Amino acid sequence: GTTGDSGSVTLTAGDAVVLSGGSLTTANGGIGNAGANGGEVIAYASELFADNALVDFQAGAQIEVGGGSPSNPATVDAGATFDGGLAELSGDHLYFNGSVDATSQSYQAPDPANPGSTITVTPEGGTLHIDPVRLTLADGAIPAGGAAIDTFYEKQLEAYSQAGVDTILEADYDITVENITDGVIQGGKGDIALRTVYNTGSIEFLPATVGGAINTAIRTVGGGNIFMLAGSGGIKTGYLRTDEDGGNPGRIRIFTNNGGDIETRSLLVDGGNDVEVSVIASGDLTIDGSVVTSTNKVPSKEDQVGTAYICLVSENGSVNILGAVEVEAHGKQETVAQIHICADNTVTV
Repeated sequence: GTTGDSGSVTLTAGDAVVLSGGSLTTANGGIGNAGANGGEVIAYASELFADNALVDFQAGAQIEVGGGSPSNPATVDAGATFDGGLAELSGDHLYFNGSVDATSQSYQAPDPANPGSTITVTPEGGTLHIDPVRLTLADGAIPAGGAAIDTFYEKQLEAYSQAGVDTILEADYDITVENITDGVIQGGKGDIALRTVYNTGSIEFLPATVGGAINTAIRTVGGGNIFMLAGSGGIKTGYLRTDEDGGNPGRIRIFTNNGGDIETRSLLVDGGNDVEVSVIASGDLTIDGSVVTSTNKVPSKEDQVGTAYICLVSENGSVNILGAVEVEAHGKQETVAQIHICADNTVTV
């Protein structure tokens, strides 16, 4: 876009889509006080009934779907947004060696509460969507020799989330998360979402040794949500935690369909004034640790409700929690602290 929102670039093929090193594919937002959001770049390759098509995003290739900027920040139209767009790389198989920019640009605007002063406005970052048939989230960074096929890397995921970009890692069949050497996938204000198809898909975090405990954690700071969705293959994950950084922390929401079990370590959402953990298993739900939501932010100038919420459900099995379940809400106007635990069979805390 030169003015206003950007458009879209869609590249599709039955055998291969190749974004070569040195190539630049853009759908950036433009300039305009009525809003200028980033657009879409979609690369899609699928071979009917064969699963042999490839999206090859080579080292040095770039995709840009960044948000635009106002031409005059002092007179931005009401409701105007300058958010990042969507970059989607989806195929039977995927090489992801290039770089994506889906960020937004902050700008200074008049502060309505303090005439003569300005405030920093930071629009929402965009979304990176990765979607091969099977996907591995590997430890560390891309090796010097290049990425493995159907593999995304810990350091990539951390960098995108910390830049405010929502990252969706999706697979038709299964997602495998390797044991992370430093113990934590450290995100920021961008969401981290892992999801597979409803009917059979699975998400599994691997322990350091076969049969050992899962010690890999996901943590976001600054509002990034943690989402997981799978089918009958179920979800096995480690510690999950979100923390605030000047606002509300992200939510933790985990869901399975088609009889899938959920096994997780401790879950914690801390800070802000509106916090939530929701885990809904179609099969059994086992939590090896505690589940805690806690609000602690009481703004001095606003009468706000502090809400802390936990929902733990097994639709067709049992709930087994090997730790404490705690909600703690602080608010100036009202506090709401709720725990909801439900099972088709047995609840054990």
